[in-house]
Amino acid sequence: MSDIFIAFLMLIDLAQFIYVIPLIFYEQKKKLPGFANGIIIAAGITFLFNGGCYEILIASLS
Repeated sequence: MSDIFIAFLMLIDLAQFIYVIPLIFYEQKKKLPGFANGIIIAAGITFLFNGGCYEILIASLS
């Protein structure tokens, strides 16, 4: 059961990756590099927080 739960949580990062990458390219194409950089920073912070939460969750399930 816990393996399915962990896999489901990892889908959150995959979903973020699917919409962030095209959004970055779209904003760079529209000549808005500051907005694209903000998206990259926000995605990086979200990735780090998710990684920390995954670690806490996995440690508590073990």
